[in-house]
Amino acid sequence: MRVEKGQLHLEWAGTGRRVTADFFHRRSETVGIPPEELVLDPAALRAVRLLGGWWLPCVELTGRRLATLSVVPGERAGSVRLWIARSDRRTAGALVWALTSLLHDASSGPEGDA
Repeated sequence: MRVEKGQLHLEWAGTGRRVTADFFHRRSETVGIPPEELVLDPAALRAVRLLGGWWLPCVELTGRRLATLSVVPGERAGSVRLWIARSDRRTAGALVWALTSLLHDASSGPEGDA
């Protein structure tokens, strides 16, 4: 996750499990998730929060619409939690602060003044 030129870039890759079953057999296999990226305008987000304290820190993103983050693995009801390493908590806090500033600027722009 990074902020670049006023936009939020989310990138992910990994693995998932595919389970197939028929009447007699059940098979499970690990499949790769190719690298993907979602670029969002800050105005597409309703909230950005740093949660979890020291033990389980995460950044929670909530979209203005349910479909905003729907392509991100682990998305639920328009929100996604991105778990971070404790050693990256300070960096995540700076990123949340930058995104919150961008959200505030987007909401107080020409459309937000009406």
